[in-house]
Amino acid sequence: MGFIDTFDFEGEYITWTTDGAKAGEVFYRTGKFNCTNVCGTAKCKQGNINLSFMAYYLNIEAKKHVVHVGNDKLMNNIFGEIDIVIPKLSEQKKIGETLSSFDEMIQQSNIRIYNLQRLKSGLMQDLLSGKKRVKV
Repeated sequence: MGFIDTFDFEGEYITWTTDGAKAGEVFYRTGKFNCTNVCGTAKCKQGNINLSFMAYYLNIEAKKHVVHVGNDKLMNNIFGEIDIVIPKLSEQKKIGETLSSFDEMIQQSNIRIYNLQRLKSGLMQDLLSGKKRVKV
């Protein structure tokens, strides 16, 4: 991938995929970023919302509102009508932090699995080709 110097959004946002097989996927974004025409964006207007929590919550709820006719869709007006339950801010933060730490553990586990699969593949090639591995 590459990098560009420009960005359309900066700050803390929730984004979601509006079209296609991944319609209704919701993401928490922070920092500088761009979105395409198949991405919706939402920014918090109030201080009583933890957007990390809200992204996890909406990732479950939004999928219930995707229209599955031809190309899957979840347009902005429909996304804006999703009813949400808002617990206390302290609870939102704790839930968001907990789920985020699980995501981190899953990502680290996936990296380990990928590296072990590569190691296994290399060892199998060496074993099956008759090459001997030299310890370094």
